[in-house]
Amino acid sequence: MQIDILDGRLPPGSVSGEMTYLLGTDDQGRDMLSGIFYGLRTSLSVGAASTLIALFLGGSVGLIAAYFGGRVDTIIMRVADLQLSFPPS
Repeated sequence: MQIDILDGRLPPGSVSGEMTYLLGTDDQGRDMLSGIFYGLRTSLSVGAASTLIALFLGGSVGLIAAYFGGRVDTIIMRVADLQLSFPPS
């Protein structure tokens, strides 16, 4: 499929040929919805990766605290209390 130069800046819901542009097109005739989905891939990848890393680190520290208990658990809890004592920015 070729992009027609006359398809630049179409309003949302426009039909051009066989395509319906739900969010319209930009100056160069590219579909805006496709651009949003393309950028969304990066955001979702970063969010999923950071969640998995936090899950792994938090689970590991929690298992260490539960397995050893006593002083190790107390030290880990004091570090957590120290982190929680600072207000969010």
